[in-house]
Amino acid sequence: MNGQAEGRLVPTLSVSVRHPPNDRRSRRKPQPDASQMRCDGRMDDRRGEPRTDDRRDFRRFGDHNTPSIQSFQGGTRQFGPSVCAICLSRHKHDVVSCRADFTWDGKRSRCRRNASGRIVNPKGIIICTDWQRPMAVRPQMPNTSTSAPAAGRQITELTAVLSLRQHQAFTPLQADEWGHFLENAGLLPRYPNLLRSLRTGFIVGIPPIIHTVTPDNGPSIKMHEQEFLHIIEHELSVGRYLGPLSRAEVEILMGPFQSSPLSLIPKTEAGKLRLIQNFSFPKVPTLSHSSVNSAIDSSDYPCTWGTFTTFCLVLSHLPPGSQGAVRDVAEAYRNLPLAASQWPGAVVRIADGDLFVIDTSASLGLRPNAGVYGNVDDAACDIFRAAGIGPISKWVDDHVFIRIRREFIAEYNQRRLE
Repeated sequence: MNGQAEGRLVPTLSVSVRHPPNDRRSRRKPQPDASQMRCDGRMDDRRGEPRTDDRRDFRRFGDHNTPSIQSFQGGTRQFGPSVCAICLSRHKHDVVSCRADFTWDGKRSRCRRNASGRIVNPKGIIICTDWQRPMAVRPQMPNTSTSAPAAGRQITELTAVLSLRQHQAFTPLQADEWGHFLENAGLLPRYPNLLRSLRTGFIVGIPPIIHTVTPDNGPSIKMHEQEFLHIIEHELSVGRYLGPLSRAEVEILMGPFQSSPLSLIPKTEAGKLRLIQNFSFPKVPTLSHSSVNSAIDSSDYPCTWGTFTTFCLVLSHLPPGSQGAVRDVAEAYRNLPLAASQWPGAVVRIADGDLFVIDTSASLGLRPNAGVYGNVDDAACDIFRAAGIGPISKWVDDHVFIRIRREFIAEYNQRRLE
């Protein structure tokens, strides 16, 4: 293996939610601003043809960045004396939709709205706007008590979004670029289904849902309510969650659906929590409720893992002076889009009441997702190796890239051939 070439991985920016300072007063009305646009991307597994592809008929098309779809706060817009985060004004105006270029005193606005209508600071970090609402001292769960015309518009808009995602999966992974590198490396026969899944979503074995089941979330959700709300806000802002919706509205869009209990568990990083879904609930199935995982055989989704023994063997054969770099893929599972037939089994309950979001991406807890992601990662590592980058070893989303000194490359490759 030629070790001269070097690869560079670009980390994904993680978005955090924070409250802005409330330290400016104003007298001037805001000025309108031009909206921005963003683009999306998409992914598949190495198995043969999918067992099912019961795509649903979402009949309308439209813009998937509609604010009413992705906004976490519910209810109608409020007017009040709170300071606007965009223009810093207390003048009576709609602070929820202000798009002024300048503050009340003529200075350039530091905050702006992104493509999905969320307020971001100069670094692009999303700012919570609940503090602008009257009597709002902390993030509030959405309110679904909207007028009939507003509810009808949201259903129409979401129908368009789901119809679009049925044929153009929502993911940062670009299928055309993957196809280019796979073809150049002669890898398309090894990954025959990958490009189709990148374009239309992965079929991960979720069975058709016969009737709606919505169990309660785990107790850790209430224990860490603020962190949970921030996670939901982030998922809505980046477009992976669609909603919020009532049970009746989800059933209008997709028919019967099933949610799985949510929990928050600690990450390796101190003070950070990870959201997981218990797709194995309930452990003991009943006639009316069986878990999503109970219908899935994870052995149908194979991939390659760099085990501890394998990695030690690789290290033991390296020549003197070799170097290694460890890289992690940000939000690895969440980069994988789900096919439309899988969405009814991946709905997320975000409140004790009648409040849900539709999740169109893979998540932690679903039995085959490690294999589905692992297969995609296998393709990526094979592309690196074909370009002379290696040796490479991986475990889930963690990778070790090894560089060999130039004078030892020929000898090392010869030993590998033997």
